[in-house]
Amino acid sequence: KRQDGLLHTTCGTPAYVAPEVISRKGYDGAKADIWSCGVILFVLLAGYLPFHDSNLMELYRKVGKAEYKCPNWFPPEVRRLLARILDPNPNTRISIAKIKDNSWFKRGFEAKFAKGETKSKELAPLDTDAAFASSDAGVAARKPELVKPQHLNA
Repeated sequence: KRQDGLLHTTCGTPAYVAPEVISRKGYDGAKADIWSCGVILFVLLAGYLPFHDSNLMELYRKVGKAEYKCPNWFPPEVRRLLARILDPNPNTRISIAKIKDNSWFKRGFEAKFAKGETKSKELAPLDTDAAFASSDAGVAARKPELVKPQHLNA
Protein backbone atom coordinates (compact mmCIF):
# COMPACT_ATOMS: atom_id res chain seq x y z
CA LYS A 1 0.00 0.00 0.00
CA ARG A 2 1.11 3.51 -0.71
CA GLN A 3 0.15 6.65 1.18
CA ASP A 4 -3.20 6.68 -0.61
CA GLY A 5 -4.07 3.40 1.18
CA LEU A 6 -4.59 1.55 -2.10
CA LEU A 7 -2.79 -1.39 -3.62
CA HIS A 8 -0.78 -0.74 -6.78
CA THR A 9 0.55 -4.16 -7.76
CA THR A 10 -0.98 -5.38 -10.99
CA CYS A 11 -1.49 -9.10 -10.58
CA GLY A 12 -4.04 -11.77 -11.35
CA THR A 13 -5.35 -13.93 -14.15
CA PRO A 14 -6.59 -11.58 -16.91
CA ALA A 15 -10.11 -13.03 -17.17
CA TYR A 16 -10.61 -12.81 -13.38
CA VAL A 17 -8.96 -9.48 -12.58
CA ALA A 18 -11.06 -6.45 -11.63
CA PRO A 19 -11.13 -3.40 -13.93
CA GLU A 20 -9.52 -1.17 -11.31
CA VAL A 21 -6.52 -3.50 -11.12
CA ILE A 22 -6.06 -3.22 -14.89
CA SER A 23 -6.28 0.59 -14.73
CA ARG A 24 -3.10 0.76 -12.60
CA LYS A 25 -4.46 3.73 -10.62
CA GLY A 26 -4.59 1.88 -7.32
CA TYR A 27 -7.32 -0.35 -5.95
CA ASP A 28 -8.96 -1.64 -2.79
CA GLY A 29 -8.01 -5.32 -2.58
CA ALA A 30 -11.26 -6.38 -0.91
CA LYS A 31 -13.39 -4.77 -3.63
CA ALA A 32 -11.21 -6.31 -6.35
CA ASP A 33 -11.62 -9.71 -4.68
CA ILE A 34 -15.41 -9.36 -4.79
CA TRP A 35 -15.15 -8.88 -8.57
CA SER A 36 -12.98 -11.99 -8.91
CA CYS A 37 -15.44 -13.99 -6.81
CA GLY A 38 -18.17 -12.84 -9.19
CA VAL A 39 -16.21 -14.23 -12.13
CA ILE A 40 -15.80 -17.51 -10.24
CA LEU A 41 -19.54 -17.61 -9.46
CA PHE A 42 -20.34 -17.01 -13.14
CA VAL A 43 -17.99 -19.83 -14.18
CA LEU A 44 -19.49 -22.22 -11.62
CA LEU A 45 -23.01 -21.49 -12.86
CA ALA A 46 -22.39 -21.17 -16.61
CA GLY A 47 -19.42 -23.42 -17.19
CA TYR A 48 -17.49 -20.75 -19.04
CA LEU A 49 -15.90 -17.34 -18.40
CA PRO A 50 -17.95 -14.14 -18.61
CA PHE A 51 -15.01 -12.32 -20.22
CA HIS A 52 -13.07 -14.03 -22.97
CA ASP A 53 -11.08 -12.91 -25.98
CA SER A 54 -7.92 -14.20 -27.63
CA ASN A 55 -6.70 -10.59 -27.84
CA LEU A 56 -5.58 -9.48 -24.36
CA MET A 57 -6.35 -5.80 -24.96
CA GLU A 58 -9.85 -6.67 -26.16
CA LEU A 59 -10.32 -8.87 -23.09
CA TYR A 60 -9.28 -5.95 -20.86
CA ARG A 61 -11.71 -3.67 -22.72
CA LYS A 62 -14.55 -6.14 -22.05
CA VAL A 63 -13.57 -6.42 -18.38
CA GLY A 64 -13.34 -2.63 -18.04
CA LYS A 65 -16.87 -2.17 -19.39
CA ALA A 66 -18.25 -5.34 -17.74
CA GLU A 67 -19.31 -6.58 -21.17
CA TYR A 68 -20.72 -10.05 -20.62
CA LYS A 69 -23.93 -11.94 -21.28
CA CYS A 70 -25.58 -14.36 -18.91
CA PRO A 71 -26.93 -17.62 -20.33
CA ASN A 72 -30.70 -17.69 -20.72
CA TRP A 73 -31.02 -20.30 -17.95
CA PHE A 74 -29.75 -17.84 -15.30
CA PRO A 75 -32.70 -16.76 -13.15
CA PRO A 76 -33.32 -13.00 -12.90
CA GLU A 77 -32.15 -12.89 -9.27
CA VAL A 78 -28.79 -14.42 -10.26
CA ARG A 79 -28.44 -11.92 -13.11
CA ARG A 80 -29.13 -9.05 -10.72
CA LEU A 81 -26.61 -10.33 -8.17
CA LEU A 82 -23.92 -10.81 -10.82
CA ALA A 83 -24.60 -7.31 -12.17
CA ARG A 84 -23.93 -5.93 -8.66
CA ILE A 85 -20.79 -8.06 -8.19
CA LEU A 86 -19.43 -7.43 -11.69
CA ASP A 87 -19.98 -3.69 -11.41
CA PRO A 88 -16.95 -2.05 -13.08
CA ASN A 89 -17.10 0.80 -10.55
CA PRO A 90 -15.59 -0.45 -7.28
CA ASN A 91 -17.30 2.36 -5.35
CA THR A 92 -20.77 1.11 -6.31
CA ARG A 93 -19.93 -2.62 -6.37
CA ILE A 94 -21.90 -4.71 -3.86
CA SER A 95 -20.24 -5.43 -0.50
CA ILE A 96 -19.72 -8.83 1.13
CA ALA A 97 -22.34 -7.93 3.75
CA LYS A 98 -24.93 -7.22 1.04
CA ILE A 99 -24.00 -10.38 -0.87
CA LYS A 100 -24.56 -12.39 2.33
CA ASP A 101 -27.95 -10.69 2.69
CA ASN A 102 -28.98 -11.45 -0.91
CA SER A 103 -32.04 -13.73 -1.14
CA TRP A 104 -30.50 -15.99 -3.81
CA PHE A 105 -27.27 -16.31 -1.85
CA LYS A 106 -29.15 -17.23 1.33
CA ARG A 107 -31.48 -19.74 -0.33
CA GLY A 108 -31.01 -23.22 1.08
CA PHE A 109 -29.26 -22.07 4.24
CA GLU A 110 -31.11 -22.60 7.46
CA ALA A 111 -31.15 -19.67 9.87
CA LYS A 112 -29.19 -21.62 12.47
CA PHE A 113 -26.51 -22.43 9.89
CA ALA A 114 -26.18 -18.78 8.90
CA LYS A 115 -25.77 -17.84 12.58
CA GLY A 116 -23.22 -20.58 13.22
CA GLU A 117 -25.52 -22.50 15.56
CA THR A 118 -24.95 -25.94 14.03
CA LYS A 119 -24.55 -29.20 15.89
CA SER A 120 -21.21 -30.94 15.52
CA LYS A 121 -22.83 -33.95 13.82
CA GLU A 122 -24.22 -31.73 11.03
CA LEU A 123 -20.87 -30.55 9.71
CA ALA A 124 -17.63 -32.49 9.75
CA PRO A 125 -14.83 -30.43 11.34
CA LEU A 126 -11.64 -29.89 9.38
CA ASP A 127 -8.91 -32.27 10.51
CA THR A 128 -5.97 -29.88 10.29
CA ASP A 129 -3.48 -32.57 11.29
CA ALA A 130 -4.58 -34.67 8.32
CA ALA A 131 -4.73 -31.68 5.99
CA PHE A 132 -1.16 -30.64 6.70
CA ALA A 133 0.39 -34.08 7.26
CA SER A 134 3.53 -34.77 5.23
CA SER A 135 2.28 -38.24 4.38
CA ASP A 136 -1.02 -39.38 2.94
CA ALA A 137 -0.94 -42.45 5.19
CA GLY A 138 -3.96 -42.53 7.43
CA VAL A 139 -5.63 -39.51 5.83
CA ALA A 140 -8.24 -41.65 4.10
CA ALA A 141 -9.04 -43.37 7.38
CA ARG A 142 -9.60 -40.00 9.11
CA LYS A 143 -11.59 -38.48 6.23
CA PRO A 144 -14.83 -37.05 7.67
CA GLU A 145 -18.12 -38.02 6.06
CA LEU A 146 -19.43 -35.19 3.93
CA VAL A 147 -22.98 -33.99 4.44
CA LYS A 148 -24.99 -33.50 1.25
CA PRO A 149 -26.69 -30.10 0.92
CA GLN A 150 -30.47 -30.09 1.21
CA HIS A 151 -30.86 -27.57 -1.63
CA LEU A 152 -28.74 -26.39 -4.54
CA ASN A 153 -28.98 -22.80 -5.77
CA ALA A 154 -27.86 -23.60 -9.29
